Amino acid sequence: MKIAVIPGDGTGPEVTNEAIKVLAAVAEKDSFDYELTPFDFGGERYLKTGETLPEGAIEELQQFDSIYLGAIGHPDVQPGILEKGLLLNLRFQLDQYVNLRPITLYPGVETPLAGKGPEDIDFVVVRENTEDMYCGVGGFLKKGTADEVATQTAIYTRKGCERIIRYAFEYTQKRNNPKGKRLTLVAKTNVLTYGHDLIWRTFQDVAKDYPDVEQDYNHVDACCMWMVDDISFLHSMTADSPIHGSAMLMMNSGRILSGNPCLGSWVTYGLGSENQNLPGFVVMLDPRGGPISGAKNWSCGYMPASYQATIMRSQGTPILNLEPPTGMSQEVQRKILLSIKQYNEDHQKQRAANSQLAARIANYELAFRMQTAAPEATDLQHETQATHDLYGLNDPRSKDFGRQCLLARRLVERGVRFIQIYSGGNHNDANWDAHGDLQINHDLHAGETDKPIAGLLKDLKQRDMLKDTLIVWGGEFGRQPTAEY
Repeated sequence: MKIAVIPGDGTGPEVTNEAIKVLAAVAEKDSFDYELTPFDFGGERYLKTGETLPEGAIEELQQFDSIYLGAIGHPDVQPGILEKGLLLNLRFQLDQYVNLRPITLYPGVETPLAGKGPEDIDFVVVRENTEDMYCGVGGFLKKGTADEVATQTAIYTRKGCERIIRYAFEYTQKRNNPKGKRLTLVAKTNVLTYGHDLIWRTFQDVAKDYPDVEQDYNHVDACCMWMVDDISFLHSMTADSPIHGSAMLMMNSGRILSGNPCLGSWVTYGLGSENQNLPGFVVMLDPRGGPISGAKNWSCGYMPASYQATIMRSQGTPILNLEPPTGMSQEVQRKILLSIKQYNEDHQKQRAANSQLAARIANYELAFRMQTAAPEATDLQHETQATHDLYGLNDPRSKDFGRQCLLARRLVERGVRFIQIYSGGNHNDANWDAHGDLQINHDLHAGETDKPIAGLLKDLKQRDMLKDTLIVWGGEFGRQPTAEY
């Protein structure tokens, strides 16, 4: 194999040297020979000779099987000269219309995408390389004046669209991914109306020739979301108060004044619970303390008291006072509860409007049933070590929040309707409200929550539960440089 090597400028030589090391390792493993020929095309040569590509360079490069190209661009060379004279010139003269980018995460290699592993990151990007904005068509009007206009034209041809799309379909067939033969067209048809409309229509026409390949379409921003995680961002939320306490109440109940039911109460009221042996609404607090405004944040307000949240602790026994007294059998406890229930019901007949009393009666019954269901639901020893590691239980920073996220998954699995987990205590660096050193504060809390949240999302997805589970992450308000709203 004959390979031309053009290290180019900046980090180009460094990147090229590393690529050659990889080539040497692959050649030894797969037993093939190659021959390297270096070329000095780039910024330094241009500054010395005034030429980007010497006469006959294209013809000489055409004799090689492939080209190793580093990077093009020099701080002392005006932008556009090297890009058009060297990079685009090579691309057009050699008709390099395919930009092929395999994306693979190898075992043991770190990635900034939380919760992603080699099984998640393994795909190939195929991009047209000679049309669109790469055609280099554009110019200036009234350059250098206050009324200057710059134009940059994107060009799409039916021939160019069809050959790159056909290449992508044939590559999909050849790659034969064990997850399936799927080809996703990634475009921006809602903005690039005409050019990408041609691409879309061509894609549909060409797809008819490849019935064994599943075709898909997504906007480019949707595909970016895949890389982040299965999430969406809402930037339209606002708070009516710059005070943490009242803003917390608004976040939870929609009102800045106390006395209104929180979201968990409304959801449980409207949808009920799928498990009658566990609470329908559970709240887990930060070990450093509860949030500002305290229990008002998970209050049922003016609704019946049975829709109030049940608190589960992140350390020790999740639910206090659940075990029966030592030496008391279940039969004796049942008789006591039945007697208490009878007295309570007789008492309630004269006070039918008192929901607190009705809720207390229901809580006795729920607590009795929870003595069997809750210990099993909250016993994390049934989880594998891999699951513990996934949620960060092996890391002192993330173990508390990780334990809460794992508890949440187990509760959702058992039909609990609404679970709320608080990250951060009450004041100062005990919560996310950083007035001083943002890096210290945010590194602390992000370090506690990042891995557990990623683990929860991944765990729900691999159990096919994410499609039925809505996860909301947010706070009472954010901060801007000029006002704390």
